[in-house]
Amino acid sequence: MHNLKFLILLLLPCFISAQTNEPKALQLKYHHLIKVPTGTEKCFIDYNQSLYFVDKEKITKATSVSGLPNQQSIKALQRIDKIDAINAMKIVLFSSSQQQICFTDNTLTLNGECLKFESMELFNVVEIAVSKRPDMLWLFDELNSELRLINYVNKSTIQQVGNLNGLLDISGTLQLKENETGLWLFTDRNYVVLFDDYLNVVNTYHFNFEKAVPYKNGILYTQEKMLWYYSPLQGHVIVQDISTLNPVENMYISGNQLFIKTQTGIEVFIIQEK
Repeated sequence: MHNLKFLILLLLPCFISAQTNEPKALQLKYHHLIKVPTGTEKCFIDYNQSLYFVDKEKITKATSVSGLPNQQSIKALQRIDKIDAINAMKIVLFSSSQQQICFTDNTLTLNGECLKFESMELFNVVEIAVSKRPDMLWLFDELNSELRLINYVNKSTIQQVGNLNGLLDISGTLQLKENETGLWLFTDRNYVVLFDDYLNVVNTYHFNFEKAVPYKNGILYTQEKMLWYYSPLQGHVIVQDISTLNPVENMYISGNQLFIKTQTGIEVFIIQEK
């Protein structure tokens, strides 16, 4: 009996923590539409609600409610595959074709030398994600199916796990995103993996979705022109507010805002928890 009481007391903080991070019923309130500049090839949105429109090596940066204040042509990167903010003053630019990352300040001015992955014995990095830990990034090397956490300042490896496809039986194109819950891995074959800070697998999910992003303990995803939210405690719940949207090309979470990229532009919604 004493051992049982001890176990309950041991697990209670974990249960309370999970409950605290579990959102209530979600509603979305439409806020505004952002027009995408002509010629834009790719769009990215960071945690600070800054938008980046890429046309070849030219990057245009805007806030979600203003005009387009900053433009830069960055010759060091012939092709940009991902842009994210490490903090308000440091932006990371990833090029898979050139196998390197470059850093800029908040005005999109290059800051220091670019980091070439070959210097860390990585040769086919296809995805990166900013870590919540300072000076660290997640990398996925497709060649060895290896997930690695690096310190980009001293170019060292902090954690790594290889043969990820074999260990987890996953395949296809993947995306990485870290939030307060952990590191999320999404594949284009409807597979989701949640890792903790030590690369232990917390949960795996397999269900039909078109586009998906993590939100707190769960996943916001689209399926057949409907937006859904899934979490272990709530299951699959329809979020009704945007059921008539055009086909979704991509989704981003930034603070309490959901950005949905469609053919007509980027629609901005405020996430409300009821």
